[in-house]
Amino acid sequence: MPKEKQKVLSAALKEIENEMKKLKDTKDDMEKKLSRMAKTLTDTQNEEITLRNKISALVEKETNLNSKRERIKEELTQLKEKLSKVSRIDAEMKELD
Repeated sequence: MPKEKQKVLSAALKEIENEMKKLKDTKDDMEKKLSRMAKTLTDTQNEEITLRNKISALVEKETNLNSKRERIKEELTQLKEKLSKVSRIDAEMKELD
């Protein structure tokens, strides 16, 4: 093979090797980015699960508080009725005096 042709082929091979190295570096960078993205996605999903659990707990707490509020309202209504009855009885007793 003539020397000139060998130089051209050698130069072309060197270019190909350089391009392959660049492509490999780009591939490695993309794989690292993909790995970081996957971790970020997993972390975000875990955070979402944690927040959903907190929301569920808060909703349950809210439900319990609403039930307790209704019971207290009912007790208050009953107490007002008793006070009203006592006031009427007191007024009737005063009228008898």
